[in-house]
Amino acid sequence: MKRAWLGPLAAMAALTGCISSDESGQKTVAPVIVDAVAAVEPAAQSPLPPAAEALTFDVLPEAKPGQTFDAWLEDVRAAALTAGMAPKTLDAAFNGMKLLESVIRLDRQQAPNSVTPSFRTYIEKRLTEDKIRRGLNRKQAVLEPLTHASTTYGVPKGVLMAIWGMETNYGSFTGNTPILPALATLAYEGRRSELFRRELWAALQIIDRDMAAPDDLRGSWAGAFGQTQFMPTSYLRFAVDANGDGKRDILGDFSDVFASTANYLVSHGWQPGLGWGFAVQVPGALDRAALQQDTLPETCGRVIEKHSRWLTAAEWQALGVKIADERRGWPAPETKMSLLEPDGPDGPAYLTTENYRAFLKYNCSNFYALSVAKLADALDG
Repeated sequence: MKRAWLGPLAAMAALTGCISSDESGQKTVAPVIVDAVAAVEPAAQSPLPPAAEALTFDVLPEAKPGQTFDAWLEDVRAAALTAGMAPKTLDAAFNGMKLLESVIRLDRQQAPNSVTPSFRTYIEKRLTEDKIRRGLNRKQAVLEPLTHASTTYGVPKGVLMAIWGMETNYGSFTGNTPILPALATLAYEGRRSELFRRELWAALQIIDRDMAAPDDLRGSWAGAFGQTQFMPTSYLRFAVDANGDGKRDILGDFSDVFASTANYLVSHGWQPGLGWGFAVQVPGALDRAALQQDTLPETCGRVIEKHSRWLTAAEWQALGVKIADERRGWPAPETKMSLLEPDGPDGPAYLTTENYRAFLKYNCSNFYALSVAKLADALDG
């Protein structure tokens, strides 16, 4: 099998990326990763397969009641062959594959009703002086590809660095779980079978198109891989060949890593020139009940429920909301902003723009998104 894109960091093959979290930061996989979103114009330079945005991922069968893992793999193989996948791809992918009990245990630990820490506690553990210092040092080492991606897509360098830092600690740990058996286990096990069947099919397509060999696809127990942790569906849709070498290497080529991350954000709503928001001081008399949203989106609704409805920057100023850092300025008066108080009215408060919602598409957790935002501010200096 031709190893088409993997770079010099192949030995470091995470915990997340393009996966979601609850408010505690617990990693769970979100349906948003398989949304069909058209790539922005710069991504047209990448060697996407024909009609990449129209790729079909609902191919593999659900396990029948009482069916063994090995018997289900035979059904998967038959469905893949019917869909046109090469037999050698399936031989390479499924040779010696075993159910990973450790992955099932990790998945079941994603308890939706677990006790969540406060945002203050969460951020203190993740946004440390060492993390900022390390990020500033690593920024200099990757400045050229980082700057190119930032200029091309209009995503600040600090944002790209912050996602890299939060996802894999600037590449120090990208995960070493073989993602094919991990995805197959989760697709078979049933709790979120439909989601993981899609991801397994996408991973098989990556192999079938000679983008990677099975042994090279290593990452998190939930199937994310690369420096900024893309799920296989997201790789097929949003990974970019930024340097024109015919590869989309999100593991070892930082031109591709940062361009792919920026492309993902812009494809999910990031607007160049608009910040994510800022910390604010809220007057005690603010009527929060009058600011509640009327409707919530189907995706990430429980997390977005923490936000107020949209008001313009001018309207927030008229309500007496003030920017916490006086060195910052307000955006244009008509800019839509939403109030977020992650620990409630007695905790910190933030006005967030539509760009903040792009962070939630990357990982559906306010704690995660605010951590990225605050780290980005620290690394943009």
